[in-house]
Amino acid sequence: MLFIFVIMGIFAGAYHPSAVSMLSGYFEAARRGKVIALHMVGGSIGFTIGPVLGGLIAEFLGWRFAFIILSIPALSAVPLILKRFRQPEPVHSSKSASPASQPRYHSISIFQVLRPIAIIFTLAVLMQLIAGSAMAFIPS
Repeated sequence: MLFIFVIMGIFAGAYHPSAVSMLSGYFEAARRGKVIALHMVGGSIGFTIGPVLGGLIAEFLGWRFAFIILSIPALSAVPLILKRFRQPEPVHSSKSASPASQPRYHSISIFQVLRPIAIIFTLAVLMQLIAGSAMAFIPS
């Protein structure tokens, strides 16, 4: 269980910085502030209401049902998100188009994706180690 929580913490810590930059690049400047604010409010509400709902469901139906019921919205959102952010298929006007005129997509390796996340994660861990160590010497 501890291992799963560590992995979950790593992915949760890497998600937030990358989500804001993805939203900033995906939406135009006029809607960007509202979208990022909605993202922040939604995350905060989820962290606040999730344990309360989980506790109530666990009290009345049992802890297994708390996990099952609260996983339904997340699992149902996956196909919607994948459909929304899928790259559009290129449309060709004629069947005799030469291969040179067809759009080319280059593949991105997993290391190119994880590299910025690893840098941000490493900086966040180092900052927490330094700040946590310094807090021990500050009198309360």
